[in-house]
Amino acid sequence: MKARDKVGIVGSVIRHKKIVYIILAALIVIGAFGLVYMNKDEFPTFEIKQGLVVGVYPGATASEVEEQLTKPLEELLFSFSEVNRNATYSYSKDGICYIYVASQQEDRSVV
Repeated sequence: MKARDKVGIVGSVIRHKKIVYIILAALIVIGAFGLVYMNKDEFPTFEIKQGLVVGVYPGATASEVEEQLTKPLEELLFSFSEVNRNATYSYSKDGICYIYVASQQEDRSVV
């Protein structure tokens, strides 16, 4: 075998530059065509299905945070019809509470 036969892909690309240029030009044209005809929406609509509410109460114990911060926040959140009461839960510890809120739309899609 000659050394010329063992050139490989790099040698083939170097020898056939015009084919590489044609393929590159075709890819650029296809990309430009796709960019022009792609569906675009500047302000897409989306739904927020979950949320996290964090309340900070410095210096309070977990029971004080539960009574004075977490429960009033939960009552306020449950006053909204969009909030799923069954999928919403809270976690209280010293000085801070976390309330994980789920919307009603998320509950419908789980079925």
